[in-house]
Amino acid sequence: MMIWHSVPCCRMIHTITLTEEKLMAAICLRTSIHPRVADIILPYERAELAKIGAELRVVECKTPDDVLNAGRDADAIIHPGYMEIPRRIIEQLEKCKIIVVTKVGFDNIDVDACTERGIVVANLPDGWTNEVADQAMGLLLAVNRRIAIASSKLKSEGWKASMAVMTVMPALRQSVLGIVGLGRIGRAMATRAQAFGMTVIAYDPLIEHDIFERANVEQVEFEELLKRSDFISLHPPLTGKTYHMINEAALRMMKANAVLINTARGSVVDEPALIKALQQGWIAGAGLDVFEKEPCDPDNPLLTMDNVVVTPHIAGFSMATAEEHRVKPIGEVVRVLTGRPPRPEAFVNRELWARATVPTLNTSKQSQTA
Repeated sequence: MMIWHSVPCCRMIHTITLTEEKLMAAICLRTSIHPRVADIILPYERAELAKIGAELRVVECKTPDDVLNAGRDADAIIHPGYMEIPRRIIEQLEKCKIIVVTKVGFDNIDVDACTERGIVVANLPDGWTNEVADQAMGLLLAVNRRIAIASSKLKSEGWKASMAVMTVMPALRQSVLGIVGLGRIGRAMATRAQAFGMTVIAYDPLIEHDIFERANVEQVEFEELLKRSDFISLHPPLTGKTYHMINEAALRMMKANAVLINTARGSVVDEPALIKALQQGWIAGAGLDVFEKEPCDPDNPLLTMDNVVVTPHIAGFSMATAEEHRVKPIGEVVRVLTGRPPRPEAFVNRELWARATVPTLNTSKQSQTA
C-alpha cells in the first residue's frame, strides 16, 4: 500500500507502501526539498508506519496531475491542502482509502467524490487553534498600533519619519471586536480580545446560543456585526455560503475606522472589493494572512498599502504544531489502514463508516499506539 504525505511549507507528498507479505522498498524523492525538513519528519513517520508493515515515499507535487502520477496506486495520502485534488484525480486513485489534510480546511479536496469512492477524508481540526488566534490578534495589534509601518520607517528613514506615520488610534479597551465564526479558533480569539478589554460580539449560525454565553460573547446577526464592529476577525470555513461573504456590500456597511482581519481563507473575502474599500477609505485597514490567490502576485496592491499588514499564510506554524503534523496525520492513516475510523473530530465524511464502505486491511501487524 502507498500513502502520500505532504509537508505544508514544502508542498511535499509522502507515499506509504503497505503489503501483507513483505515490505516494499522505500522511495524518498526530495526534489527542491530542504534535507533537514525531511530528516526531521521522516523517522517518526517511518517508525509508526513500520508497525503495520508500511513504508513511506516522499514526492514533491506542484499540480494535481503530479498527485495522480505519484499516487495513483497509493493506499493513503497525507496532503497539506494547499493544492487542489479535484474529482477527476480522485476518480483515478486506484487503491486510496484515506486522504488526510494537515490543516483545518479541506476545501481543496472534493469530499463528495471521495465519499462516492469510499475514501475517508480526515483533517486536523484541533491542531492550530492557539497559533491562528495568536496570529489574528497579532495582526489586529500590528494594524491598530501601526507597528509594521513604524518599524519599517524607523529602520529605513529614521526617527522623525517613523513618528510621522503615527495617528491617534482607537483604544482597544473601548473597541468592539466582531468575530465571524465562533468555532475553536473564533472562541480562542474572543478570549485574547477580552484580555485586552475589548467587547466581543459574534455571528455564527451554526453555533448554539449557550456556547456564546459560555464564551461571554454577544450573539448578533451578520449585518449588525458589520455595522457595530471596530475590528472584524474572520474565522469561518470556506463553503459555498461563506465564499465572498465579505463583498462590496458588506464592506460598505462597515465603519470608516474599521479594520478587517482574515486568517481563515482568502476567498471568504472578495479581494478586489477589499482593495477598492481600502483605496477609497471605506474602512481603515486590514491584517491578512490569506489571499484569494496563493502565493499572491508580487504586484498585488495589498502589498504596498501602509494600512495593511500581511503575512504569507503562516498563522498555523509553531514548534507545537510541527509536532502535531508528525503525530496526528500518521495516526489517522494507521487507524484507517488497520480497519478503524479516524478520531470523530477529524472524520470529515463520517457517513462512510456508517455505510461500512471503507475497505479494511487484513494485516497481522496491528498498531496499538495510534
